[in-house]
Amino acid sequence: MTIAVEAIYEAGVLKPVRPLNELKDKDRVLLKLETLSLAMELDSQNIIERQRRQRLILEPEMADDLMNNSENDLLEV
Repeated sequence: MTIAVEAIYEAGVLKPVRPLNELKDKDRVLLKLETLSLAMELDSQNIIERQRRQRLILEPEMADDLMNNSENDLLEV
């Protein structure tokens, strides 16, 4: 499972800005940290929202066509 969440580093502890309901107590995680510039922090659209907007949205019929068309099969030789 991969999730992206903003956090604040305070008094030696990373504090997520939202609850991490996806995790259970004592779950081990790998953290990859990227600092946000002050301008990004003040930006009304956080990183997660930008990533959501950049996702490709397909109509169900087009998704089916892509999935069922062998021309799009990366493993087919």
